[in-house]
Order: sequence, then structure tokens, then C-alpha cells
Amino acid sequence: MTDRASPGGPSTIGETAPSWGGSTGQGDRADDGVGATVRALEQAVWLYAVGVLSPAASMKQLGLYLPRAAGIEPPRPEGPGLGRYYCTRFPFPVVDAAGTATGTTAKATDTAQEAPGAAGDAAYKAGDPRRAELRALSRAHEQTFAPQSGPVLDETLALARTYLTPSSRVLAPHCRTRVVADHLAEAVPDGEVVATDGDAEVVEQAWAASRSRGYGNTAFVAADLLAMPAVLAAPFDLALFSIALEDYPALAEAVDALVGLLRPEGYLVAVGTEPEWLRRFGESLPPEARAAWPNFPAGTLKEYLEHPDIRLWRWQEILPGIDLAVAMKR
Repeated sequence: MTDRASPGGPSTIGETAPSWGGSTGQGDRADDGVGATVRALEQAVWLYAVGVLSPAASMKQLGLYLPRAAGIEPPRPEGPGLGRYYCTRFPFPVVDAAGTATGTTAKATDTAQEAPGAAGDAAYKAGDPRRAELRALSRAHEQTFAPQSGPVLDETLALARTYLTPSSRVLAPHCRTRVVADHLAEAVPDGEVVATDGDAEVVEQAWAASRSRGYGNTAFVAADLLAMPAVLAAPFDLALFSIALEDYPALAEAVDALVGLLRPEGYLVAVGTEPEWLRRFGESLPPEARAAWPNFPAGTLKEYLEHPDIRLWRWQEILPGIDLAVAMKR
């Protein structure tokens, strides 16, 4: 099919400036904290792409940028993957009881269960209104960063593919970035990709788009990462975690939940903005926007890989402020 997602070449970073006074996706409420935060976020992401990411990407292509790295790279899988399970049982998107279901949507009857050990920041647990508000900021961040994300996506998918077999079963949280699910589905022709998102409407849209592109080895489930439903009980060979803004306030719990869903010696590939950058961005916001910005943790992604169930991990800063890591479960 000609409209399938294709890896293609590296994307140009920082070509188009956002419409800073345009729609924020928050009902265009120019006077509320969320709207002000979205506009500030759009400006910051674009300026960061033009002033930092674009020069660094050019230097990296020339071999002049030496990113930081730490840890031990896990070995590649030796045997076949777990194969298909979810896509044969859930040919239609699965939404929870609170989701917006269509007549053809499967409903999960299992009760949502909290991720093991998910104590976390009580203000951002699943179902909290502030978590939904932060998810709206996540979408604005993703839409703004999309034109700049090509090189990051290419490198992330290249790393993930080295830990896949044709029959791997893959979990991809946040299916609103559905290109990831499409890329992964092509890499596991005898396996499957299960994509999740906390918004049932987004899940249905992503499912429809995936099916229109001809991908039959995918399943889509409405699920908050901090409260995965019991229907996702069968383990995964690999989870590709593109960290969204709503994940950061409880990032340790998110990593804990994903590791718990992996089979023994399964892999977690994680990519995201360095938490320290997000924390400093929040400190720079004007007062009306700062109230809608959570307290992000300091440090880098590697600090969250020191997990009792993780055997080996490798972390690298692929571009300034962008972390990429792979970890292997015990």
C-alpha cells in the first residue's frame, strides 16, 4: 500500500515555526493556565529545535557530536518471540467502561488493576483530572515536536528492531503516535503490536488508521499506563516506551508497570525528553502558565533503569536533552 508508514530518510529539524497565537487544542482559552502553558511549550520546543537540536544533528552526521552514554548493552534475543495473541482476540479496539465505544468496539470486562508498586505521585494517578490535563499538554508537545522528531524516531526504531524477531510481541503505549505502531508492525510480520492510550477516542482513531493501512497484526486498547487492564495479562517480548509528558510525574511507576508486563529477558526501549530539561522549562514559565506545569523530576532516564527486575541497561543521550535507553529484564 502506498500510504503505509515508511522509515524513509532523516527528517529536517526545525523547518517550520509553530503558529504561536493559533489554536492550542484547549478550546482556545487564551486566559487559562493550560492554554498559556501550551503556547509557551510550542515556543520553547521550536526554539530548542532550531537552536540546539538542528545544529547537534548536523554535527552528529559529521561525526563531531559525541553524546553521553552509560551502562552495558543487553544481548540480542536468541529464540523466537511470543507470537500473536492479542490481535486474534481483539480485532476491534478495546475500551474501558468509561470510554466512548462504537457499535463494533470490544469492551473490556476485566477490572482495571493498578500497576504493581505504583505508589507514585497521588496527584497524577490514573483517573485524576490533572493527569488528563497533562495528557492534553502531551498532545500539544507531540504535535509541536513532530516536525523535529524524524531523526529521534529513526534512531529509536533502529534500536528497537535490533531486539525484535519476526514473531515478537510488542507493547507500544501512547498510540496517538501511531506511526510507531505501524513501523513496529512491519518489523514483526509473525508477531504483533499492542498499542495503548488513555483516551478511548484516540484508540479508536488509531485502530481505524492502522486497519486502513492494511496492518492486521495490531491490537488497540484504551488503558492508562498506571492502571493497565487485566486483559493485558499475557506478557510481551518488548515494550517501546515513547515517554509522554503525563508519564514524568510518576516515571518510576511507569517503568515499573512496563517491566512487569515483560517476559523474563524481555526488553524495554525508552525514549524521551530529559526530565531536567522539562524541570528547567517549568521554572521559566510565566506565573499564569506555571500553575499548570507539574513538578518534573531532575536527572536523566538512566536513573530510572536501576530497577530490581532489570538485569542490564544501556543509556545514551542521542541529542542534547533527548534520552534513549534499552533495558533487559531478569
